[in-house]
Amino acid sequence: RSFPLPTADVDAQGRVYVAWQDCRFRAACTANDVVLSTSEDGVTWSQPARLTRDGGSDFVPALAVDRSTGRLALAYHRCTGSPCRIDVLLSRSRDVGASWGRPQLVNAQPMRTAWLPTTTSGRMVGDYIGLSWSRGRPVAVYSLAAPPRGGALRQAIAAAPVP
Repeated sequence: RSFPLPTADVDAQGRVYVAWQDCRFRAACTANDVVLSTSEDGVTWSQPARLTRDGGSDFVPALAVDRSTGRLALAYHRCTGSPCRIDVLLSRSRDVGASWGRPQLVNAQPMRTAWLPTTTSGRMVGDYIGLSWSRGRPVAVYSLAAPPRGGALRQAIAAAPVP
């Protein structure tokens, strides 16, 4: 339902990393995964590699490089079930993106689409997600919705360091 929202970062050697949501690895493009492409010079790019394979539809990623160690972190939303249950997950790579660790759940409570604002394209979580490294740990910043109260939406920005 949305166009790819790329996220990018650069390591200490100047390698560029770009990740986005993409359905190319799914039969009939029924759901998205997060994919990654890299470049040493910004002109020639690697073929997109599939980063997520968790069975849901993954979207709106945030990517960050720890320039002191070369580690990568990826935060993203995942929709599973019907109605859609939205979680925020984080995965890390210690080898410049060649392999990724098991995703960790970031948000304590899954969000429901009914808790999200309605737009002309339907209910949307928005592209409110960011990721940075702080003191050797990735910190995800994301939008977190709670059940509406008295007909009013309840949505806030949360920050979560991931051990």
